[in-house]
Amino acid sequence: MQYEAQNLFLNKLNINLPPKQETTLNSDYTFNDTRSVFMLTAHAHKHMTEFKIYIKGGVRDGELVYYTNDWEHPEIKQYDPPIELNPGEGFRGEATYNNTTNETKRFGLLSTDEMMIIFGGYYQK
Repeated sequence: MQYEAQNLFLNKLNINLPPKQETTLNSDYTFNDTRSVFMLTAHAHKHMTEFKIYIKGGVRDGELVYYTNDWEHPEIKQYDPPIELNPGEGFRGEATYNNTTNETKRFGLLSTDEMMIIFGGYYQK
């Protein structure tokens, strides 16, 4: 049987990192369909110290499925078998940042800004 791979792109735009402070942000994403997730990675900029991805909902709710503490080279993790998500289930992203600057950091495309993105690949059966 063949399946068509789809891109997973989950982006938190509401980022507010006060100066001289460590901040942890959470972002929840649920899906209305069944998904078989076979790859996950995270993207953030230089103030990120940890990025975790948990399963949200269902019998595996709260299970840690991805971790990185390397903003420059986050692991691209492959799952075989894939993570099976049913309708109403999804992911919770949790990222911790250490803003050592004197300025508030917000979402942006420049390396001096910050991001909190979950990338991945999935297919539907």
